[in-house]
Amino acid sequence: MELPMPRREPPAETMDPRLINVSLGVWLFVSAFLWPESRAQATNTWISGVLCVVFSIASMGVPRARYLSSALAVWLFVSAWLLPIQHVATLWSNVLCSIAIFVVSLAPSDTTTLPGGLGRLARSS
Repeated sequence: MELPMPRREPPAETMDPRLINVSLGVWLFVSAFLWPESRAQATNTWISGVLCVVFSIASMGVPRARYLSSALAVWLFVSAWLLPIQHVATLWSNVLCSIAIFVVSLAPSDTTTLPGGLGRLARSS
């Protein structure tokens, strides 16, 4: 008689890629109001931050939605150079965040657990 192997859950301390992108989205939103910036760049930054959070949360339930974050990262990178800026910090914040969002959005999640290890929410493709 063969006993079934217990399934190993990832440690609760592991940071899911979607949560990293949520954090980056929150940073983008906050950074839009930290220093003086052109209206176009500030609006682009805070909207990109909100969308990053929304897309990251959506991809916890629909794993392929993480590619929306990839597309957003491309837009954020391009817009950082195209839109007028008043403060170089916005340029570099948006460029570095866009690169991080893009890289993290390509990383699949084996499983996504709710905070506190409350159970599996989704399985990535």
